[in-house]
Amino acid sequence: MRKFVTIILTLFTLSVTYGQTNLNGIYKGQEEMCVTDSLGKRDCFSDPKRPEWKWYHLNYLRINGDSVFLGQSPISKFKQHTLYSASDGGFYYYSGTIKTLSDSTIFIDLTEQHCDYCGTQVRIQPDGTYKEEKRKIQIVGKLENDLILTDNVVYKKENEKKLKTKRKH
Repeated sequence: MRKFVTIILTLFTLSVTYGQTNLNGIYKGQEEMCVTDSLGKRDCFSDPKRPEWKWYHLNYLRINGDSVFLGQSPISKFKQHTLYSASDGGFYYYSGTIKTLSDSTIFIDLTEQHCDYCGTQVRIQPDGTYKEEKRKIQIVGKLENDLILTDNVVYKKENEKKLKTKRKH
């Protein structure tokens, strides 16, 4: 009986470890920059000078075990053309954790660490003072091959060697 329990625990540990390390890596996706009003109407941003150009956040999601980091950089796109912004749209940086809900579903819980060129969210306290509130993001993703599919972003796993080569140039 003791051997049986040891084997079951070993197999369980291997399956959990495999599931976590299998996701490790960098995933890239584009998220359209939109706001939703209190009535549920979604309004997405475009460049006022060039309305055919739409604004997106270029998202890099790094997974390492149960830790997750999300970096968002603003870009503007029209057909195959991409413009990279130096400040418009804000550069958001989040960190958090990932949990496996099933073989094909994950849950990512992120908290903003800092943001460049962004407004600060504050809440007025009962005594009239202001307290900064960190943005939070919760993502439920479906796993499909090297993709993480969410409600509004498709993340594709990147080849890390290819990314390192790009950075040298």
